[in-house]
Amino acid sequence: MLLDYQHLVEDYERSLFHVLRGQRTLDLLETWVPDPDVVRSLLNLFEAAQGAECDSLSVQLSPPIALGVDEPALHSALADLGVLHIERSSNGLVVSLSGLGKTGHNLPSVYDDSLTRFGKNLAHAGAPAPIENTVQVTVDSCTLYLSINEQQVIERARFECPRNSTTARLLEALADLCEGLPIYEAADHGAIRLEARLRGDKPAPVSGIVLPENSDPMFGLVQRLLRGALSAFQQIADHQPAASHAGFIEPLSPLWLSLSQEEQLRAVNAALAAALCALGRDPQALCAIHIEHETRAVVQVAPELPTKQLPALLMRLETEVRKRVEPTIELLLAEVQDNNKVRRL
Repeated sequence: MLLDYQHLVEDYERSLFHVLRGQRTLDLLETWVPDPDVVRSLLNLFEAAQGAECDSLSVQLSPPIALGVDEPALHSALADLGVLHIERSSNGLVVSLSGLGKTGHNLPSVYDDSLTRFGKNLAHAGAPAPIENTVQVTVDSCTLYLSINEQQVIERARFECPRNSTTARLLEALADLCEGLPIYEAADHGAIRLEARLRGDKPAPVSGIVLPENSDPMFGLVQRLLRGALSAFQQIADHQPAASHAGFIEPLSPLWLSLSQEEQLRAVNAALAAALCALGRDPQALCAIHIEHETRAVVQVAPELPTKQLPALLMRLETEVRKRVEPTIELLLAEVQDNNKVRRL
């Protein structure tokens, strides 16, 4: 397949105003966004092609665009995706990659540690005993079994695929993740939950928004399995989504619920102090003053902390508190009272 880069960019800009989502001409273009940096833009395009299970792709760059392309940088960015061929001529530059699909079963190194851990004990491998409301779906010789109760929650998950493979480790992690999730939540967000769980604190495999389609083709397999399972469940149960699952929220852990509000506050403040120290900041620069509705920690900020830094800092601190204390915690800034007497009349 040969694509004209200039036309792709023009089509994208035109589609922002005239084309609905899901109506672009090629599947691989659904997740591609052009970048002013042509090398980065091509990397995103070939990764999108890989996510769409396109085995080979060639892109034609016009002479004006090709003049600004750093070939060594382009080679460095694309070489790991497949077999790369770059041809420069009077007509510009043609960048070709083949064997894109062959990297699909070798997950990026950011997932290695987690997958190795799940691979040590494939506790969910093998077909389950026959049980009511169990659905099964097979994609690419991999089979997923889900036992779903009357509340539409997945009680048990099993899988079948070659045991000594990356896929087996991936599906073991998926089965472990699915148990306890509503089937609709698993189908909608299971693949992206799994990607985040396996990656942990490591850098994202792609720049921008991480999706199952652009992180690695194997997560596309996960998504197809889960959505196929939902379709099978709807056929046997004839159910609409339960209202309580429309906006699924993780349940609070029993340990967190067993703490008094004072103990919860101490735990949050200890996590905040540790996180602030790790970031090289004063551990007293920010502290929680009370807990609302068991999940919202209202925090007070020291006056010397620059206001412009607060949004990014709060996001990082919230991530750390969720890791150390309770996954459902939210950090909210305490309301600042206006001290101007005239405005308060």
